[in-house]
Amino acid sequence: NIEMQYLAIKQEEQNGKNYTMKNVISLCSSQIGSAHIKENIPCQDYAYTIRKNGCSCISVADGAGSAKKAETGARIVATVLTKYIAFHFYRILNLANRGQATKVLVEEARKAITKIMVDGDLMEDYNTTFMAIAVKDKQCIVVHIGDGLTGFEKDGKVGIITYPMN
Repeated sequence: NIEMQYLAIKQEEQNGKNYTMKNVISLCSSQIGSAHIKENIPCQDYAYTIRKNGCSCISVADGAGSAKKAETGARIVATVLTKYIAFHFYRILNLANRGQATKVLVEEARKAITKIMVDGDLMEDYNTTFMAIAVKDKQCIVVHIGDGLTGFEKDGKVGIITYPMN
């Protein structure tokens, strides 16, 4: 059961001027934690960024510790959904409601996982969280599946966009 919070944020004019996001730079990294090293557990986090079709998108997926193949789930979901969002930005942004966006993105994740599953695997073996922020033109999409939170910084102040869903 994947729950998803989806927000499409249309940026507003600020101080009478159009706000533009110039020079968007995205950097991402995943690092295995000391507990995972000690227990010989692979890194279950995966970060991915892409810049295509005028869209900059960055994501992070954190494989569920209870899932047998969490590291694979995180890698596949982060890669596939980040690319999908970048290539289909306006399709996602223009969906009539969150439920439609949820259905489209979850279906894409499930299709990608199904392609790599082997006999005996369950979809739950690949459980992961997923968060992404995509920017194109003057618009932004924030996707949040699972725990964690997404935030922003503006004028030196930090704010929260989405809260944990667990």
